[in-house]
Amino acid sequence: MPLTWFSALLALIATLISALLGVLDFSRQTFKDVMLLQFVNVFLQALVYRSHDLLQEEITITLYNMAAVDFDSFYSAFLPRFLRGCEGL
Repeated sequence: MPLTWFSALLALIATLISALLGVLDFSRQTFKDVMLLQFVNVFLQALVYRSHDLLQEEITITLYNMAAVDFDSFYSAFLPRFLRGCEGL
């Protein structure tokens, strides 16, 4: 099967990304202030537009962990703003 090496490479990349995301501490104030909303936005776009289906499970777990830092803000402010900006939903 000619795509065996490619499938193995994709699996390795998914594992590495999952490991890197596991290292991030989403509750650190600097991360929350500077990068959290940008990461959440990118990961939600990846799920909505299905651009990284291979990483769907890892992205979903990561999004949950990021939103769990402040569920109230996520559901009351960020998510409605994100959904308004998505075309075709």
